[in-house]
Amino acid sequence: MRRDGRTPGRRIRPSADIQNRYRLVCEIPKTGSYIAPVRFEGGDLLSPADTATVLTELDALLSAVGAENEGAFIAAIPDDTWRRFYLEALDRLSPPPTTGAELEISHAGKTLFETRQSRSFVERLVRAPTKQVVRGSVVGEFKKIDFSRQEITIRHTQTGRDLSCLYEAYVEESLLEHPRDQLLVFGTVTRDEKGLPVSIENVDHIEPVDLESISVGAITFEGPDGFPD
Repeated sequence: MRRDGRTPGRRIRPSADIQNRYRLVCEIPKTGSYIAPVRFEGGDLLSPADTATVLTELDALLSAVGAENEGAFIAAIPDDTWRRFYLEALDRLSPPPTTGAELEISHAGKTLFETRQSRSFVERLVRAPTKQVVRGSVVGEFKKIDFSRQEITIRHTQTGRDLSCLYEAYVEESLLEHPRDQLLVFGTVTRDEKGLPVSIENVDHIEPVDLESISVGAITFEGPDGFPD
């Protein structure tokens, strides 16, 4: 669903199309074996190229969790809503400590994720305080625009994150006048625990901004006695 550009609400509700395309069939284990054979049913799964992309993204996600690297995890899943669902899924994935069992996920001979090491990291992120949402602005480079949805995407200058946001119709003229400039975008900004923006909504003002440094020589001003200080 994320690959298709869908964003869930408070719950993930797969459409009938999604359910038909990705039907997982669990078969009865063979006699004397605990292995449960599973298979996908249906012929309209991801293309080889899309499958490779999804596996690469999943590799990055699990590697970040396995390394307990919060920054890499956020970079792998920049959308806060999807990140919450991934964390909840990873939290449920870990066997309860009372079972004495652990789960290890490997790919191409490399261990990506091991619950013995990652359990506390996932639990901490699941219980992390909610992000700060305040009125503010971000500086970024204009990337693309969807006129029908009144949505723009900018690349945040400091983090390199792509932030998509809906804008008010009256800011469109200002946006189109400066397609190649760095932009100062005002709206409702959600920031992470480090104060960096992860999303911006309700954009109501956009203007170009020049971040080039300015050289200042000397500044002379008069002191109380009228003489230059």
